[in-house]
Amino acid sequence: MKSIEIKSSIREKIGKVDSKSLRKNDNFLKNIEALEIQQKIIPKNIYSGASVDILMEKGLKKELAVRLMRNRVLWLVHMDPNQIALTHLADLRFKYSFAGLDIIEMRALYACMPEKFEHDDNGEKMNWLSSIREKLSDLINQENNNTLISRLQRNPAYLEKKKEVKLKKINLNSQNNEKNKTKLSFMEELALKRKIID
Repeated sequence: MKSIEIKSSIREKIGKVDSKSLRKNDNFLKNIEALEIQQKIIPKNIYSGASVDILMEKGLKKELAVRLMRNRVLWLVHMDPNQIALTHLADLRFKYSFAGLDIIEMRALYACMPEKFEHDDNGEKMNWLSSIREKLSDLINQENNNTLISRLQRNPAYLEKKKEVKLKKINLNSQNNEKNKTKLSFMEELALKRKIID
């Protein structure tokens, strides 16, 4: 409810602007919302001795814990932007690679970035940030065109698992069935026939 109020008050402050500016502001709000979502999911103390087991103890599903350990770029949602600005270029490119992130993760990542980087005389850190912006822009265009694939809308690691369908065990040991004098179901008979044929 509160985020809706914030969005509407920001829109009121924006006033009458051209549609491109309005889209830009809409994306800004969505980016901030995504950052808040990711900050709620990812533990604040993730930088202090995180492992899959520790993350699972904190209540995360195994798939999500593995995703967080493999994609340390997701941890940046809890890093101060001033600290990100000081991060070495090699760490940005490799340790914090953003390949394979879904649109919510990309929005959150972009929202937590500093406006400029320290020790970036040749502009390579800003090029890294531009790559994030381009990737996010591509994802947003795909979303707007309804062509964004489901795993890039939200990675399955974040989604609740569907209930497992428990299958009835079929006893294919015909001797055991004859001893117990049990009547086989149609499917058990079919499976038994297939076993005899094979």
